[in-house]
Amino acid sequence: MKIQIKELGAIKEAKIDLDKPISLFCGQNNTGKTYLAFVIYALTREKIGRNPLEIDIAKLMEKGTVEIDINSEQIYQYKIDTLGDIKTNLDTVFGISEETAQQIFSLLEIEFLSDKQTCLEKIESTTFDDNVSIGAYKFRVIKELKKSVLEVQIIDGHDYTNILKDPFYSLRITSHLISRIAFYPISKAVIFPVERNSIFTFSRELSISRNLLVEQMQKLSVGEKLDPFEMLQGGSNRYPLAIRDGLSVSNDLVALSNRKSDFFDIATEIEQSLLNGTLQIEKKDGSVAFVSNKKKSKRLPIHMSASIVKTLSSVVFYLKYSAERNDLIIIDEPEMNLHPDNQIILTKVFAKLYNKGFRLLISTHSDYIIREFNNLIMANSIKSTDDKNLVEMYNEDEKISPNDVGVYYFHFPKSSVSQVSVKTVIVENTGFEVESIDKEINDQNERSMSLYYELTKTNK
Repeated sequence: MKIQIKELGAIKEAKIDLDKPISLFCGQNNTGKTYLAFVIYALTREKIGRNPLEIDIAKLMEKGTVEIDINSEQIYQYKIDTLGDIKTNLDTVFGISEETAQQIFSLLEIEFLSDKQTCLEKIESTTFDDNVSIGAYKFRVIKELKKSVLEVQIIDGHDYTNILKDPFYSLRITSHLISRIAFYPISKAVIFPVERNSIFTFSRELSISRNLLVEQMQKLSVGEKLDPFEMLQGGSNRYPLAIRDGLSVSNDLVALSNRKSDFFDIATEIEQSLLNGTLQIEKKDGSVAFVSNKKKSKRLPIHMSASIVKTLSSVVFYLKYSAERNDLIIIDEPEMNLHPDNQIILTKVFAKLYNKGFRLLISTHSDYIIREFNNLIMANSIKSTDDKNLVEMYNEDEKISPNDVGVYYFHFPKSSVSQVSVKTVIVENTGFEVESIDKEINDQNERSMSLYYELTKTNK
């Protein structure tokens, strides 16, 4: 899925190939990398709403399997409508007023780069056979080549009778399934913005429903009438969409933790190799605590834990409880609060996720992360060697094909100080280069050498 975006804040134009499993956003500050990541998240996340699919829940419960008819034209229109929804709801995406959204994004254009016929052919040729989690339940979903039906099966002995009592559950299932088909190979998106540091620490204080309740109580205290519609709709733009979704997860941790994902082991690896401890959820109130490997008897509240724990906690919980193959993981500045050695370890974790079928969109300023990606690409390109050290340096599940990496350089060209150019960087079997980072490192090294030379010369 290739998309083109024009006039997104300072970004004049950007073409992003989301068919590549790994996308890296690099470049200077204030060049729109987060803006673009937020838009891609809004496009690819699960959305409950307008939906051309229908599911017979009663039949699924009775037979354990059901088929859903697929209309390629309707799914294509769903994709087009999703683009239109983003353009008309940018206030919700960015957590701003409608007036501000109109001022900043009045010229915004978003489109798919494939024509309609190509999109229809891709929908029909899409195939998958995956186990998926929808709410607290697990299903097997099958889409065969050139077939216009989707088969949904119950895959375990869990009690599914509560589904029949939930009038919105059919909508939840079909919303998940249409997203999986329309934006294949992406099943759904999950995002970890830079604000993830505060999500679990201040989730109660930041709670949209709590803040809205306080506002309504204040109105009541001065004699104003409560507006039920305002209580239902209010706060929709209080925070950007990415933060609201993070808060929603943090407020539902107890329910979320009732099932393990198939990638629980990767979360455990992050805990042991990076955090040196374990993140735990208190079943009584959903609060988060950290138990250090060194002091197992002590449970630290999340707000008293190290910055690296707060930074990676949301990633750990996602991998433990809700991660699924083909998810698009969007993470802004993964290097935040990490020492260089931990940045390198985390990059290897990203490679393992890629090799297990995840998709990644990473925005970074870290030379350590970029260099390690290059190392993983070069390791993949060496097919045989007698050097035992090289063989042992990287495992097979840490290697990355250069063909699977898209690198995008955000910068202000010399001809403009207000509009950002987004350049696609060539990725070879030796890796790739990011101009601004390489230049700054070289300039700093030259300054250091000049100073050192002058210092040693005057001290003789």
